[in-house]
Amino acid sequence: MKIICIIQARLGSSRFPNKIMKEVNGKKIIELIYNRVKKSKIIDKVVVAIPKNKKEDKLNNFLKFKKISIFRGSEKDVLNRYFEAAKKYKATIIVRITSDCPLISADIIDEHLKIYIKKNYKILNNYQSQTYPLGISFSICDFKSLEVANKKAKSKFDREHVMPFIYREMSKNTKKTTFPENYNFLRLTIDYPVDLITIRNIYNYFYPSLYFGFKKIINLYKKKPFLFMNNNRAVFKIFPKV
Repeated sequence: MKIICIIQARLGSSRFPNKIMKEVNGKKIIELIYNRVKKSKIIDKVVVAIPKNKKEDKLNNFLKFKKISIFRGSEKDVLNRYFEAAKKYKATIIVRITSDCPLISADIIDEHLKIYIKKNYKILNNYQSQTYPLGISFSICDFKSLEVANKKAKSKFDREHVMPFIYREMSKNTKKTTFPENYNFLRLTIDYPVDLITIRNIYNYFYPSLYFGFKKIINLYKKKPFLFMNNNRAVFKIFPKV
């Protein structure tokens, strides 16, 4: 059994270009995500899957400089990019993470992996229940399911978003976890410039630590909710650059 985490990343973003290269306490967002996932005690390897085009060479060079494993594949066909990355690294289990999750943490991933392995699941995610904060989202699936999706998915949407075909067409094999309290209103993602303010607030609170678990983030929200308020209406407004 080989567990590979594949982080989907690119510089292009219509809402917030180059967001993964923004810095928080001296570290770029993509670097923080990678290092936080690397804390996992179960994942065997972490790979960043990026498009193979000139626009992404800056990202490629940065990842190389940081000695982070890279896979380069299709820009538009992200499903195929994932599949080819999983195949190259001989994954039997794939953890999918996107690069708009700067507060993703290994503790919550490992909790899910333990359940996944113990119960011999094929597909598990914490996304569909919509009870976890936005930005604390990931999926786990076996290589065979990803292979089937890569072979059979046809629509542009399914090719660009990786998991919807699997959730829909393999729903009988898909399990979803639910957080005891609903925190789906909490934006721990980075889609807009204003999201970066909230992310920096949280990292600044825990500084100099760059790794703090999911439960600590929730506890911080309960104690100091004002740190999380800058972006609570981000989807409704246009914000200035950060």
